[in-house]
Parts: sequence; structure tokens; C-alpha cells
Amino acid sequence: MSPVGRTLGENAAKKLLHQGIRDAALDDPAVIEIHHVVTLHVGPDAIILILGVRIRRGQAVEDVAASIERLEARVRHANWRVTRVFVEIKTQPRLAATVDDAGVEL
Repeated sequence: MSPVGRTLGENAAKKLLHQGIRDAALDDPAVIEIHHVVTLHVGPDAIILILGVRIRRGQAVEDVAASIERLEARVRHANWRVTRVFVEIKTQPRLAATVDDAGVEL
């Protein structure tokens, strides 16, 4: 792409995905899936990334914080132009509970 095409606000998602951002995030053991990736060029060598991930249920807060730090480091390692990483976390959906005839959860 020519420098003319790289204007402020350009969506860089395709290029980032091809450079391994998605794979880098999925390598984390806490991550189940990625539900969205939003990128924004804010300069010729600066990209803001918003990464939406689904993580395993039942993790301690400290473990979730550690996985966010790992995600940020992995993403920056995969693409040095990513200057800011915002991680949006959703948890694994809870399975529907089974209830008996009296409405008591089994």
C-alpha cells in the first residue's frame, strides 16, 4: 500500500491479522476465542488495537490480569507498530443449569 493510502483512521485489521495478532492472542491458555479485533492507525508507525476475547470461567482476578498482560506483550511482539492495546474480556458462557421438578438446581 502506498503512503497515500495510510491516512489517519485507516482500518489496519487485515494487515494486523496477517501478521499474527490473532494467533498470538489465541496462544494464551486463558483465551477461548477472539470475538472482535478493531484497529486504528493514528500515525505512520502507530496503531491502536482493541481486542475482544472470551476467557475461561472461574479464574482468579490475578490470573485474568496476568493474561491481559501476556496478551498485550504477545500482540506487541507480533507487530511493533501496535502502540496501545485495549483488551475487552467476556467470560465463557455458563451452561444452562438442570433443575428438578421442584425447581431446585441439580
